[in-house]
Amino acid sequence: MAEQEEDPLMSSQNLTCPLCLEMFKDATILTCGHTFCRICLENYDETQREVADMACPLCRVTTKLDSQCTACEFGKDAVSFCIACSYYMCEGCDEGHGQLMTTFFKGHQVVSLDDVKEKDISIDELSNKCSIHKRDDKDLFCKDCKVFICYKCTIVSHRDHVIKNQPDVVDELKNTVDRLIKLSESTIASLKENIGFIENKKEGVQEATQKLRADVMEAVHVKSIQLQENERMLLEQVDALQERCDGDIDTLKENAVNRIQNISRSLALVKDGIKTRHLEMDRLTEHSLLCEELEAILGEAFDETSAKDIVESVEEVKFLPTDNIHEEVGQFSTPTCRIINKFEFPKHIQGMVKKNINSVVIAQYGGQSVIKIKSNGDKQDMQKLPSMFYYDIAFQSRSKMVVSSNSYYEIHVHAKDGSRLATMEVPRGGDYPKVSIGPSDEILVANKSSQVFIYESSGQTLTHTIPTPNLPKQAFATMSGAIVTSSCDANPSVVQLFDKDGNAGTSIRALQGEYLYPAVDSKDRIFIAKVKKGTLLLTLYELKGLDLRKKAQFEKLKISPGSNACYLVCLSRGMLAFACGCWLYFVKVPYI
Repeated sequence: MAEQEEDPLMSSQNLTCPLCLEMFKDATILTCGHTFCRICLENYDETQREVADMACPLCRVTTKLDSQCTACEFGKDAVSFCIACSYYMCEGCDEGHGQLMTTFFKGHQVVSLDDVKEKDISIDELSNKCSIHKRDDKDLFCKDCKVFICYKCTIVSHRDHVIKNQPDVVDELKNTVDRLIKLSESTIASLKENIGFIENKKEGVQEATQKLRADVMEAVHVKSIQLQENERMLLEQVDALQERCDGDIDTLKENAVNRIQNISRSLALVKDGIKTRHLEMDRLTEHSLLCEELEAILGEAFDETSAKDIVESVEEVKFLPTDNIHEEVGQFSTPTCRIINKFEFPKHIQGMVKKNINSVVIAQYGGQSVIKIKSNGDKQDMQKLPSMFYYDIAFQSRSKMVVSSNSYYEIHVHAKDGSRLATMEVPRGGDYPKVSIGPSDEILVANKSSQVFIYESSGQTLTHTIPTPNLPKQAFATMSGAIVTSSCDANPSVVQLFDKDGNAGTSIRALQGEYLYPAVDSKDRIFIAKVKKGTLLLTLYELKGLDLRKKAQFEKLKISPGSNACYLVCLSRGMLAFACGCWLYFVKVPYI
């Protein structure tokens, strides 16, 4: 059984106060760099009344809880505060600031901290004046620009924008935080349960591999001593299988733990920000962005199938002993690939991209919206862009979508809410442009011309082009930097590798009437689908530089005859999606 591990929420020293051993509440950093809860420091300071200054509870370096100068690096006590600069100033900085009041700092308002204390005035209240209309408070929030403004600014520079009162913004933000807290707690609980499920599946791998060992050793026992070398080789294969599976399962668990830690860190920042006495304008804007980031993390799908797929793939491997004493002990069976589900659509599929480990997003011929479909058949209509047809689609980080439209040369980048961020004009080729996304969010475009175009992530700049002789219709980037191209339904159909300088690598050429479609997985393995007269033949390759080395070829699968315009997508190590004509197939492949 696996040893009990610490709760990842409590094991991070970065989130725990050394005095109360709880998560930080109003975290306060001292001049020495150590951080504590504000209330813990105040309670600790009460016990140190016999000395003028407080010593850090950890390193004993002398420090103070009073405001310190933020305009210089000497950390002296502050005597004033400049509202325009948002700086606390010591006597030296205050004097220097005053000497430049008629030039650089003209119009700046400086207040004495003694006056602030005597009149019980909040620095936040003093900082609430409009920098343009200096007598007016910034008590309104522009939702379009995400800034606080005064009522005059709404007329001058924020006309027709959505304007809200500060209390309403605070209330909405608090409601958002409350909702995110509940959703975070629920998500963390589900992730913990998922970790337990993954750990149990790891035990299943161990049980399956132990059975394989028993089968091997029982067969070897009845053979002669000359077969011991063969036994060793077979057991090494089992060990390698278990090591690979254990490593992948450990990675799944580590990903879940890291996700919990990311949620916890973001949640701590969200909670801490909303508890401050006065939410400054900049803090509210920053806090809104933190909430959006946390919501994006919580919206990511759980990997609930990979651990199960790993165990099932190992259990499918059987040891086949031989009856001939003069032959080797035996060999392992090779599991086969199979179609686990297929769906027919009313129109041809002309664009497909991975959404998560068990679903794809497709575009249909002449359609103005895209459909998300899971391997179990669940469907969901997604973004709709009026007056534009989808021809191909790809997703960047933060759910940005890259769309090839019904134009021979235009590609658009859209935000999650559907708003257009950029439009790229691609040199016209022999077909509508196909798009894919590289490991750094760069955009790859192939349009049956003699080159592949690579744009930086925003779509604003064409960084470079790669000359290709085979007029590719599809192009994909690997994690190692290689570019995989395919001429798809051309005759002859060719898959070829290039580096970003245009140097060519392996070339795979199909026979007449055969068409090749590649897909790259997260481990830089490359699957190539060969389509011919209602049959699908899948081959797995390993990438070594610019060379493809065949690792496995699976038996042919029967598919419905259709268009030669096809798409292949890797969803996980054990699952592929393949589209051909009006048909979409989800294919289970062996865990090799």
